[in-house]
Amino acid sequence: MFSFEKFYLFIHSATEIGMVASGVVVDIFLWEQTHSLTPILIFNLGIFISWFVTSLFAPVITEITGLKIAHLASLILNIVFLALLYYLPELTYEPLLLGFAKGIQLGFYSPVSSVITSKIGSGQLQYLASRLAAMSQLVEMIIPPLMAVFIYQTGSYQTMLVVGVAASVFAGLLSLLCSYPTTDRKFSFSALLPVNDTNPEKTLLVPVLFLDGVRQGMFYSLLGIIILYFTNDLMLWGIFIFALETLSLVLDWIYPRIFSESDSLLTVGGASSLFVVASILFISYFNLTGVVILSVAYKILTVVYSINLETSVSRIIELDISRDDLSAEYAGFQDIYRSLGRIVPILALLYLNASLDNPFIIVGAIAVVGMVPFIMTNILSRSYVLKHWRDTIEIA
Repeated sequence: MFSFEKFYLFIHSATEIGMVASGVVVDIFLWEQTHSLTPILIFNLGIFISWFVTSLFAPVITEITGLKIAHLASLILNIVFLALLYYLPELTYEPLLLGFAKGIQLGFYSPVSSVITSKIGSGQLQYLASRLAAMSQLVEMIIPPLMAVFIYQTGSYQTMLVVGVAASVFAGLLSLLCSYPTTDRKFSFSALLPVNDTNPEKTLLVPVLFLDGVRQGMFYSLLGIIILYFTNDLMLWGIFIFALETLSLVLDWIYPRIFSESDSLLTVGGASSLFVVASILFISYFNLTGVVILSVAYKILTVVYSINLETSVSRIIELDISRDDLSAEYAGFQDIYRSLGRIVPILALLYLNASLDNPFIIVGAIAVVGMVPFIMTNILSRSYVLKHWRDTIEIA
């Protein structure tokens, strides 16, 4: 049996490639076939509904069966999803059912990824956590553009599905050869509730996670499709996405070296304001120039906000005084409330019959959601432990 730290970086990368392949192929195919937001929004709605339902029991399975079995189950589900697309392409005309299938796979993988991240975030495996984050960004930076270029040149979606299957099979084979961190095989359902006796600040996480889900739901596929709408060319879309993800990687490296945790309110507020201004400009310049400005502002906001949010949520979770290992429970807790939030903007856009031919609904929704990180930061500022931590940093 091979050591976890030597092989998990490759397992994680292959898993990410398989998942990105399945999501990007469907989004591109639905847009190329219909040039309409509606089937993509319906696909996303199916994802988020089934992700929510799956999050009610997937963390239990992760805890009881162990990380290896749960991870293998998520890989098998992804392979099944890709195989269905390959052999039954007519399923793309049923985006809701397709979304349900994809959501189940994401719902199974999310607690596995969260628990592993929490276990390697401290101790001897801490160095691996930063490598995993960097590898995820590299996958997002390289795989979608490569897929777009390949589809542009060959017109074939099936080959990309095969690549996704191959990546998932490779991840599964390595998983079988690797020993995973252990779980305590006990699950506390009370830890899924917003209030418990072991963490006095847990109630703050509920609105924060819900609002984070609203932000994720809004931008899960929408920004990429808006970019494709204006470039109107898969090759240009791939180049655009590569440039954006490169910018994100650079910003992710620069930001923590310039700002500290004590600057979080200032930096998140500034990034949110910049994004709202970019959204307003997007109304005036509803063209490729406008989407470039909007995309750059969104990447700045995402990097600033994500670093501050992840740090704050982790510190509140660490307050829990329970002696049990609650990593799976907190993974489920986060998925449940985020999943509920993800559903809201999709339902709103479908109800309003959002279309890129009428930009005001889309841009208005983007501007409103752009304020979410600032609202979340204000909620987290009520946390005694976070305020105490920032005061300590300022004194130091």
